[in-house]
Amino acid sequence: MLSVNISAANLGETDLSERITTGLTRRELLCSSLEIELTESAIMDQPDQALGMLQAFRDAGVCLAIDDFGTGHSSLAYLQRLPAQIVKIDQAFIRDLTEATGSDFVLVETMIGLAHRLGYRVVAEGIETAEAAVILEELGCEEAQGFWFARPMEADRFVAWLSERQRSAQPMPCAASLRTSSAGMRGRTFIR
Repeated sequence: MLSVNISAANLGETDLSERITTGLTRRELLCSSLEIELTESAIMDQPDQALGMLQAFRDAGVCLAIDDFGTGHSSLAYLQRLPAQIVKIDQAFIRDLTEATGSDFVLVETMIGLAHRLGYRVVAEGIETAEAAVILEELGCEEAQGFWFARPMEADRFVAWLSERQRSAQPMPCAASLRTSSAGMRGRTFIR
């Protein structure tokens, strides 16, 4: 799956979803192979435009993600109406997840629970340690991305990196069953 970020400026492009889905069809690619990410703050800045655009993408079969979740002062009324399938918890909450104070832990645990109750899958951004990956797995987070898994890399280098790991049967640096993704490319490639 290829993940593409849409900016707040794109919300004014009323034909964006049609242009993208037409382009996918022309290249004989499934719309379900694309994930559109829109930041929570962009959604809250222009909620009506965001809702319309996201619904058009969803109707076409494109996967939708709310990026940087927890940083945009969401209205829960809008959050439950959004046709997205994924919530990506911002790395600001993950960074100190293992600290003794515990406030980030409580926030992340609450966000994961809320997202699941609303029917979203959860991706944690910015995983930098094995300890954070284990904590997130225990909290029920389905997917993760961050430097713990891989540093940013070009697409051809990523393919070689993944092939080498598979060829050598080298385990992925992740918690036991946490489904992980490469942080190297803007689009996430899931390793299951």
